[in-house]
Amino acid sequence: MIADPESKVYKTDNLSITLTTIGEKAFAACCSLRAIDIPYRVTSIGQGAFQECQALKTVYLTENLGSIEDYVFSGCTSLQSINLSDNITRIGISAFDKCSALNKIDWPKNLTTIDDFAFNECAFTSIIIPNNVTIIGQCAFRWCLNLNSITIPSSCKSFT
Repeated sequence: MIADPESKVYKTDNLSITLTTIGEKAFAACCSLRAIDIPYRVTSIGQGAFQECQALKTVYLTENLGSIEDYVFSGCTSLQSINLSDNITRIGISAFDKCSALNKIDWPKNLTTIDDFAFNECAFTSIIIPNNVTIIGQCAFRWCLNLNSITIPSSCKSFT
């Protein structure tokens, strides 16, 4: 990936041909980062990889991710919406914690687990949890002060 200092966007170059993993906290606290396009071959994004990237507004995720790991986007206060691929089955602990502008999510159809504090302090007004979700962790939607309605499927066996 290469940085474009003018647009504050990381762009892929020939590295995207071989890049399969973004490591833990790889871009954590990159305060000027506004957008990221995850290369297609990436199958894993480490914990806290984009944590506290406060200017991050746009994220393009690869279809090859199976989960959103713990703290990946925690503290990305400018992130307003995210489109998650249907291949994602788990949203980790505090994955979107304190994403205070996040008000829209395209839920993955194969999602089964929303971990503790996953969406703590987000800006949702309503949520319809996908039918395959069986576990919603502790305080998953805590301090979502604008939340007026939430629909939880009958498949959900645990909501703490």
